[in-house]
Amino acid sequence: MPRGSARPQAPRTLQGTGAVVGPWANVDNVPGMDDDMPTLGSSPPWRLRTATEEDGPLLARWRSDPRILEFYGGRDRPLDERSVGQHYLAPHRDPSTGRFYEHRACIAETGQGPRAFVQFYRLPAAEAKLVGDPPGRRTYGLDLFIAEPNLWGRGLGTILILLVRDHLRFARAAERVVSDPRVANPRSVRAFEKAGFRKVRVLPARMVHEGVPADCWLMEHPCPQRGRPGHPHLLTGCGGRQGSPSFIGHGRSPRIGRP
Repeated sequence: MPRGSARPQAPRTLQGTGAVVGPWANVDNVPGMDDDMPTLGSSPPWRLRTATEEDGPLLARWRSDPRILEFYGGRDRPLDERSVGQHYLAPHRDPSTGRFYEHRACIAETGQGPRAFVQFYRLPAAEAKLVGDPPGRRTYGLDLFIAEPNLWGRGLGTILILLVRDHLRFARAAERVVSDPRVANPRSVRAFEKAGFRKVRVLPARMVHEGVPADCWLMEHPCPQRGRPGHPHLLTGCGGRQGSPSFIGHGRSPRIGRP
């Protein structure tokens, strides 16, 4: 199937989640909805793959670990398998247009197995307006976390940001990549800055973290030279620095209005 075409799919329910998948009849041009994802050339090498319903127990374990939730999602908002399916594995619909938009939840693996969660998505209309994008601009949102506490503080989050950023730029023709880490999480902000992102402005009360309204930084990395969809081999590697944070973003689903 050519990259960028919508995949016909009958509606079905994800086992154990209650989340309904498909049909994709209302999907606008969605590149990369196939299941191939690149190996990212870094040290250690990362392999990024699409999360499936079989990953539900793993994602639920990560998203109920208080050590992770302290930084990503909030310890008052653990996710079970059903919630994981609804947040990450079900199609994402733009409430302002009624159409599905491109969203990918991924598991990042090394040779030792699953080690991180990544999600990226093409900004729906309301989010694009919030970040000041003109209609039709190819802007992607990105957030992730390193799931193994023994790997925190080694710069792996920054490495993964850089590599996924380059994937979005070259394989998905992104013109801009954005994220919105909490102002109160300076380590996350620094990780994005080390990956070449810049602060644009504060988004007041962007989210609620553990019962408290939280401001977030809108951070961006413009991609002035657009890549060509379908060329993941153009990914670049990078190095990381000790002490960079493992929690990138804030753990909300990208769906508008969902905490």
